[in-house]
Amino acid sequence: MECTPQVHCEVGEWSEWSPCSKSGRTCGFKRGQETRTRQVLQYPSPFGKPCPDISEIKECLVKRRKCPGGRRKTERNGRRSRNNRKDKESQEVRRERKRDRE
Repeated sequence: MECTPQVHCEVGEWSEWSPCSKSGRTCGFKRGQETRTRQVLQYPSPFGKPCPDISEIKECLVKRRKCPGGRRKTERNGRRSRNNRKDKESQEVRRERKRDRE
């Protein structure tokens, strides 16, 4: 019977932490996640020590919550929210008053 040498798992160094993100976005939210990974350099033999975790996730707070371009919030059906519609209506009223004065 031939003896199989024990080969233990070996992993590389951790990568840098990823930017704070949520659902692939890096703005427009308050809390997100950062991740980092490392590569398996040597897989273990059947009786070797198993590999430790090769990825880590931690919660983070985003520093810049507003996205560039300042997109307005929309309702689920794609219409502007009620407050935004009210703002638009009040702008139209102001325009009409200005026209009346002229």
